[in-house]
Amino acid sequence: MYQNITYQKAFEILISQRSWYKKSGVLASNASKDKKLFKSGELSEQKIIKYLIADGWLKREDGLFFKSNIIIDSEDEPISEPLTQLMQPTLLTNSRHQSKLIHYRLLCTIISTLQPQMRINLANKKNKVQHLPNKDKVVLEIPYKDFGLTTDRYNELRQALRALAGTTIEFDTEDNWVITGLCKAMIPKDKYARSIKLEFDPDVANAITSVHNGFTQFSKEIVFKLNSVYSIQLYLLCCSWRDKSGFKRTIEWLRKWLYVENKYTSYKDFSSKILKAAQEELKLKADVWFEFTPIMKVGDKDPYMISFKVIHTNTPAEIKVLDNQKSIIIRWWTDNLKLSAKTIEELLPKLNDNNIKEIYIKTFNILVKIEDNSNIIDISSYAYTSLIKAFDEELLSK
Repeated sequence: MYQNITYQKAFEILISQRSWYKKSGVLASNASKDKKLFKSGELSEQKIIKYLIADGWLKREDGLFFKSNIIIDSEDEPISEPLTQLMQPTLLTNSRHQSKLIHYRLLCTIISTLQPQMRINLANKKNKVQHLPNKDKVVLEIPYKDFGLTTDRYNELRQALRALAGTTIEFDTEDNWVITGLCKAMIPKDKYARSIKLEFDPDVANAITSVHNGFTQFSKEIVFKLNSVYSIQLYLLCCSWRDKSGFKRTIEWLRKWLYVENKYTSYKDFSSKILKAAQEELKLKADVWFEFTPIMKVGDKDPYMISFKVIHTNTPAEIKVLDNQKSIIIRWWTDNLKLSAKTIEELLPKLNDNNIKEIYIKTFNILVKIEDNSNIIDISSYAYTSLIKAFDEELLSK
């Protein structure tokens, strides 16, 4: 475990590794320039921290950084990587737009590229893109290969980008409700070009990286694996409710949100062609799926509402990671924070798949604060109060 080091030292460790920039979404050529700027002392602190957060480094409350590499299996070999977890604002999850399968894969790729900025926003409690290269726009350059398509489908990609660029989104700023297109796509005419550029208005960029009003965490690989637009939409909706176990929606809301007001007009068809079909695909391929129950009004033939039960299935790799983190947390609570067995028994039910990473970080920071502050006499009482607050804050953030 690397711990208690400055961001400069952490970055030196990072750039000493092969393909160190991969998780940041930055092109190799740009990463090489940034590496040279760092060595000459010209790379900004904000950009360095962006690289660190993307690579999984964690920032302590005192500004120092640490990174844990202690998650290993029983044979001391690194476990297989869990699914790539992405987060996107609730704004996008609940947005209504008519899309094809490829559009969701494109949007997923854009969201993946924006992850470092979202993590920075979340860590710094901000809702704005930091250090815009141009005050009038935010530009992302994304390699064609990141879209997961073979070269013979690049023309299809260009057509899909044209449609995606015109996707309408709605959000509010301090003074206005804004209705606008998602972005401008710049597609090279050169057939040998390896990337495209997407240009966002700053307000749009801020809206689609703003995670403090709620966000949905989902698996990138699952979105690329699903073969139905409705399956993807319902998967994302279920992911946004996974920590609540379930939710209800009217048939009218579902039809409008899924863009099928004039399709599958009978409940029998709607249930069979959309709900059951998506349920079966998600149960087979996804880490989150659902069961549903129609809710009737007295005297009506068809239901007016659907009750969804959300079911989350961890992959074997995810189970190992979560179990290992949970074991470490319990050991810290017991050995370092001196919490009683009764207190741990009270706290454990609050620990779940969605908050375990944040509680892991919070527990580590509590340990650091106790170690650095000799005025904290009653360690167990201080730790208990801090953890209860952390659990409450994590619940409210959802």
